Amino acid sequence: MEQNLHERLKARYYEHPVIWPLLKKMQELNNRAQYRWYYRRPGHQNRVSVREINIEFNSACNLRCKFCALDHTKPKQSMSPLILRRFLDQFLSDTRFHSVEKLQLYNGGETLLHPKRIDMLRIIKEYRLLAEAEGIPFPKVSMLTNGMLLRESLTR
Repeated sequence: MEQNLHERLKARYYEHPVIWPLLKKMQELNNRAQYRWYYRRPGHQNRVSVREINIEFNSACNLRCKFCALDHTKPKQSMSPLILRRFLDQFLSDTRFHSVEKLQLYNGGETLLHPKRIDMLRIIKEYRLLAEAEGIPFPKVSMLTNGMLLRESLTR
C-alpha cells in the first residue's frame, strides 16, 4: 500500500518543481526521526535492528554460475556442529536477538554439500523446540540451494 502511495505521488508530482523536492525532504526527515527515536533513546545499547541472519554451513559449491560472488579459489571450509550450537546458545540467551525474524542457511556456499547437513538441521530443530518450550520466539528458517542435491530423503 505504501509503495502504491509513493507511486501515485510520484506520478502526480514528480515534474512539479516544489512539491516533489518537498516530499523527498519530508521522507528524509521522517527517516532521521525514526533513527533518532530508535538509537538515541536511553537503553539503545540493548536494542538491535537485525532482522535476518545468514549462516553459511560451508563455503563450497558444486556449480560455477557466472553471476555468483563465491570465490572458488579460496580453501573450502565447513562449519562444525559445535560452532552452530555455540551460536544458537548465544542466540537464545541474548534477548536482543529475540526480534530476529529469519534465519537463512545461505551465505555463498551450497548448504547441501555440508558433510553433516542432516545433523546440522537436527540441531536447529532441537533449538527451535527448546525456544518454544521457554516461550522464546524462534525465527523462520529458510535455505537457498541450487537444488542439484535435493533428494526425497532430505525432506523427512
